[in-house]
This record gives sequence, C-alpha cells and structure tokens, in this order.
Amino acid sequence: MTLAVKSYGSGAPLVMLHGWGMNSGVWGSAVDTLSEHFEVLLVDLPGHGDSSSEAATNELDDWADAVLEVAPEEAVWLGWSLGGMIAQRAALKSPGRVKALMMVTSTPCFIRHHDWPAGLVKQGLEQFGEQLMGNTQKALLRFLGLQVRGASDERSTLKRLRESIIKSNPPSQQALESGIYLLQHADLRDKLGELAMPTCWLFGEKDTLVPAVTSTYIEKLLPQATRITIPSGGHAPFLSHPAVSETALEMLVDETLHGAVT
Repeated sequence: MTLAVKSYGSGAPLVMLHGWGMNSGVWGSAVDTLSEHFEVLLVDLPGHGDSSSEAATNELDDWADAVLEVAPEEAVWLGWSLGGMIAQRAALKSPGRVKALMMVTSTPCFIRHHDWPAGLVKQGLEQFGEQLMGNTQKALLRFLGLQVRGASDERSTLKRLRESIIKSNPPSQQALESGIYLLQHADLRDKLGELAMPTCWLFGEKDTLVPAVTSTYIEKLLPQATRITIPSGGHAPFLSHPAVSETALEMLVDETLHGAVT
C-alpha cells in the first residue's frame, strides 16, 4: 500500500497533504517557492490523485498510517483541511517523525458540538454526503464554491481549484465517502494537548468551512501554538494569500530549528 508522492527541490523535507476531494496539484505555484528552501514532498491522499483507495477507510488511523509509510523519518508536515487532521493524527502516533506541524484552515474537529461551536452543523454535512452519492460531480463543484465563498479573489481562487481537479485523476467514490465520514466523526480535541512539537495554525477570516473563531479554541487546547488569521482569507489561503502562508511556514521552521520566535 503505497501512496503517490512527488518530490521537488532539496533541503529539509516538507510533507504536504491536500484536502478532501482534491489532489497534490492544488498547491500550484506555492511549490515553486517552497522548493527553493525545502525538499517538498506532495502526497496524494488515499483514493485521490494517483493514489489507490486501499487506505481510504472510515478510520483516521489508516489514512495517517498510509502517509507515514511514504514520509521521511523526520519532516515538517503541512496539512490543509482534512489533510491537516490526518497530519495531526500522524503527529500523535509518531511524534518523533513530525518535527513541526503547519495547519492550514484545519481543525481537530469539523463538527459543531455544545462545547465546540467552531464547527459545521452535522446535519448539513450529512446532507452533503447524500448529495455526493446522488451526483458526485455536482457535489464536488458545490464544495469548491464553499471553499472560496466570501473571500477576496474568490473567482480566481475557484478557477485554480477547479483546474487542479480537471488536471488529475478524479477521486474515487470510496475515498470521497470515507473522507466525508471522517469529517463527520473524527475528533482529536482530547489528544491535541499531547502535541509537543512547534505548531502553527493558519485561518481565513471569511472561511465558511473552518471558521476563524476556531483559533480561540485552539488556544485553549494548545496554548503554545502559533495562530494566524488572514484578513479576507477563505478556506484556501495558500492560493489567495500565498505570501502570508509562506511567511508563516518560514516562522514555524525557524522556531523548529532555533527555538521560539520572539
């Protein structure tokens, strides 16, 4: 069971995990900049891009294990959305292998609870799952629209997200359905405090999928974490605000190598 990995550049290894329904091509021009400083390793999640669906189960551990299998012994991990949750789980399972975590519009829990208002309404995600089984293409396009809604540079960001899907193999139905299951049921809040490596959480002010208020709750669960909210940013700030995203990553790496940034 081996996932597809593309490597660019040289230097300290940087594992990058995309989100649900996407593929490693979504990172676009960010790879050109990052590969000047890192060995960038773009992983296609199970059942996405060029990866098989074998590990695309309803268990978050299976997704994390599949990525750990192809990742270097030590690396900085960057995860977007669902990819961020998978990176969190990998860091909890194998903390010695994850030197630092960069979370891009991600969360330890996507669903709203009475003690976690920074989440999606479960019924809404369930309805989306039903739409997915009825018309996969329509559901994917709707999801892309949600990722950019209200953000600055909405049209061009949506165009780039669509292009990344068109240029790659479509995600398997199994992976899409299992991914939605994880978004509905996976919850790492109780374990998040175990993360001892440097972490940086990047949020978008206008994000409709992972609300910016999530930052407040991350502070309670992981007080030592760096948290950045991008004004007018949506769910894909690495496309709409690449400079801010890259600067945040540089700060995280500097903290990892040289200690806390002052």
